Amino acid sequence: TGSGDTKNDTPQQKVLSARDKALQTLGLAKGATATDVKKASRKLIMQWHPDRNPDNLDKATEVSKERNSAYEKLRNMTDDDLQ
Repeated sequence: TGSGDTKNDTPQQKVLSARDKALQTLGLAKGATATDVKKASRKLIMQWHPDRNPDNLDKATEVSKERNSAYEKLRNMTDDDLQ
């Protein structure tokens, strides 16, 4: 410690890959299956659809856009790709 060596960064300091960020957006961890991705995506759609959240439209729209982006990155990946 104190050596200034950055090789021992904590996991929180690591740069996440696009896949890992997308999984995180959907509330999933590395190792999720394609079925998990689909279920989590649908759950977010139902929970945060703008029509279901008229009193919180800005947040609902933001979450919907983030979910769409995450799902687009993950939707064609196989279970092996998600590992």
